[in-house]
Amino acid sequence: MTLNPFLCIDLSISDSLRSVRKSVLIYETIIEFRKIFIKCSLPLLYLFMERYEHSKFVPISNFIKGLKKDIDAVENAVVSPLSNGFIEGINNRTKMIKRVMYGRCGIDLLSAKIILPYAKNG
Repeated sequence: MTLNPFLCIDLSISDSLRSVRKSVLIYETIIEFRKIFIKCSLPLLYLFMERYEHSKFVPISNFIKGLKKDIDAVENAVVSPLSNGFIEGINNRTKMIKRVMYGRCGIDLLSAKIILPYAKNG
C-alpha cells in the first residue's frame, strides 16, 4: 500500500483556502461594521446584526450576541458624535506610568509625572 503524496497537498491547500475564506469574511464584516459608524445609521446596524446573527463562523455570531446584550450603548455609539477616546487615552497613560513607577517613588513624583505633560507652558 502506497500513500498518494498529492492527497496531503490537496488537504493542506484545502485548509489554506478555508483559512483565507475566514479571513475574507472577517475583513468584509469589519468593513461593513465600520460603515455603520461612518454613516451614523441605525438601520444599517440592525441590518448588519440580522445578516450575521446566524453566521456559521462562531466568533461573528458571538459578536452579534454581545451587541444585542448592550444594544442601548451600541445605538448611542452609532448616532452620537461624542467619544470617550480622549479620557480612555489618559487612563491608559496613567496606568502605564503607575506600572513603570511601582515601588520606585512617592506620591509627589508620581503626580508630577502624570500632571506635568498636561500643564500649560508659561
